[in-house]
Amino acid sequence: MKAKYIVIALIFILYLFLSSSVLTLGHNWGGDFSAYIMQAVSLLDGSASEFIGQNSFTIENSDGTRGPINYPWGFPILISPVIYLFGINLMVLKSINILMYVLFLVCIYHLFAGRLSIVNRLVMLAFFAFSP
Repeated sequence: MKAKYIVIALIFILYLFLSSSVLTLGHNWGGDFSAYIMQAVSLLDGSASEFIGQNSFTIENSDGTRGPINYPWGFPILISPVIYLFGINLMVLKSINILMYVLFLVCIYHLFAGRLSIVNRLVMLAFFAFSP
């Protein structure tokens, strides 16, 4: 039993080391991340309707469709307390994804508790932790 916890701890430590070592200070703003940040800031400012109006104008008057007028509000709600506490700090915001994935790994491990042997659960945990 003790070996199981050592293996689990090693998998999590190695995952955290690998995932945090690839974080960079730069960011490609061409994706959804900037919109999520703007939505989170609009939640903090109480200006969500203004954000939707401004972003709809931007989307409708752009050369090509870059995305929806607003994205689902779940992730902006999740990152808004972080932005409130730390400001728009990209390393902290990117670290949220690592934390969420750790929680996913914990869920995966416990989800198969009665269905797979301990060895198979550890293999599955390692597969999800280290597959790109």
